[in-house]
Amino acid sequence: MRYNKIDNMKALLIFSVVLGHLCEIVHFNGSYTLYMFIYVFHMPAFALCSGLFASFHPKKIFKNLVFPYVIFQTLYILFSHFVLNSSKKVEYTTPYWLMWYLFAMILWECAIPLLETTKRSTKLLWLGTSTAISLLVGYFGKISYFLSLSRILVLFPFFIAGFYLRRSHLFPYLEGQITNKKYEAAKAISAVLTAVVVVILFSYRSIINSKWLYGSYSYDKLDYNLFIRAGFMICAAVITVFLMVNMPGKEIPFITNAGRHTFPIFLLHGFFIKLFSHYKVFSSSAYPELVTLAVATSLVLILSSRFVGRLTRPLLHPDFSRIRMSYMAHRHIYASDDKGKNERGKSVYQHG
Repeated sequence: MRYNKIDNMKALLIFSVVLGHLCEIVHFNGSYTLYMFIYVFHMPAFALCSGLFASFHPKKIFKNLVFPYVIFQTLYILFSHFVLNSSKKVEYTTPYWLMWYLFAMILWECAIPLLETTKRSTKLLWLGTSTAISLLVGYFGKISYFLSLSRILVLFPFFIAGFYLRRSHLFPYLEGQITNKKYEAAKAISAVLTAVVVVILFSYRSIINSKWLYGSYSYDKLDYNLFIRAGFMICAAVITVFLMVNMPGKEIPFITNAGRHTFPIFLLHGFFIKLFSHYKVFSSSAYPELVTLAVATSLVLILSSRFVGRLTRPLLHPDFSRIRMSYMAHRHIYASDDKGKNERGKSVYQHG
C-alpha cells in the first residue's frame, strides 16, 4: 500500500538534505539561517519516517542496508582518495560523512525485537529511556564519531516514535485516511506551534551554533548543554508533526515519485556535493540563491528517475536469489561439460 502523504513528506525531507548540503558550499544572504532551520528538523523527521515502516528481517537488513553500506562506504572512501586527493583509509567502523545514517538504520532495525510490544507502559518506557540517553550522551565526548553512536542515540527516540506510531490508532489520522474535527484542530494547533518555533529560531539565529544540531558533538566541545538539545528536539518534534498532518495526501507529479526513491538520492547526491565543493563550482555565481535552488531540484529529480533507479538497483537492492540461481546454473553447465568430457574420454579408452 502506498502512503502518498508520507511519500510527499519524504520528498520534502530529501530535498532539504540536498539543499542543506548545498548551503554548506554556496554562501548567500540568509544561507546560514536556511541551513540552521533545515538541520533543526530534517534528520529527526527522516528518522521518524524510517521508523514508520521499519521491521526486523535479517535477510532484508543485510540486502537493503548492510550490503549498500559496505559498497558505498568503500566507494566514497575511494572517491575521496582518488578524486578529492584525501587521505581517507578504508574502514567501516567510522561511517564516511552521510553514510552514518545508513549505519544508524542497521542498528535501529536490529533493535526492533527489543521494541516490539503491545503494552503502552513499555512503549512509554522505551521512549522515555531513549530520550534520556539522547540527552545524556552529550556528556560523553569520547563517543563522538566512532560508529556514529552519538548521532544514532540522539535520533533514536524519533525512530522509536515512528515505529510505535505506525502501529497505533493515531496513524490513520496522521496519514490522512481519517479526518474529523479533532484532526482539523490538530492541524491548526501544529501550524501555530510551528510558527512559534520559526519565530524563536529566527530571533535567536545569530547565537545558534549549527553544530549543536548535528548530535555528534559533546556539550563541552561546543559550550552548550542538555537543555538546549532538549529544546531543539522539541522544535524538531513540533515541525515533524506539522509536516505530517498538513502534507497533501494526493499523488503529486515528480514530488511523490522522489519521496518513493529517497535511497538513491541520499546515497548518490553526496558525490556531486563533494565535487562541487572540491572544484569550487559555485564560487563565482552571480545568483547563488537561484543556483542553489535549481541544483538541489535538479539533483532530486534526476537521481529519483527511473533510469538512475535501474542503473543503481544492483548496488542498492541486489537480487541475491537471481545471483545464486545464475551461479547454480553455471555450476550445472560446467558439471555437465565435465561429465560429458569424462564419458567421451571413457568411451575412447574402451574403444581403444
